[in-house]
Amino acid sequence: MTIQNVSRRGFMAYAKEPPSRGSYIELRKAGQVIVGRVVWAAGGAFGVRAQDDIDVPGLTGQTSGPPYRGPERRKAPRRLPNAPCDALQTLPSSEADN
Repeated sequence: MTIQNVSRRGFMAYAKEPPSRGSYIELRKAGQVIVGRVVWAAGGAFGVRAQDDIDVPGLTGQTSGPPYRGPERRKAPRRLPNAPCDALQTLPSSEADN
């Protein structure tokens, strides 16, 4: 099995005989035990949603720096470009909900 695209909550992997969708797997790698559920499978690839957070730096052998402590982006005022927008289109409420 080859692990690809690791994130805090899951990963994508390739295997000669991948597990079927809905199966639970246990992966032991770099001193970690990752339990997860296969949420999709296509060909030899499959995606796993982990039961617990994955220590990505520990799994990949990298060290992580201190957590980012910059300004909270969601609370910062919006910055709009100086150019006017001629291509803005408003969708009817029935289309906007989709």
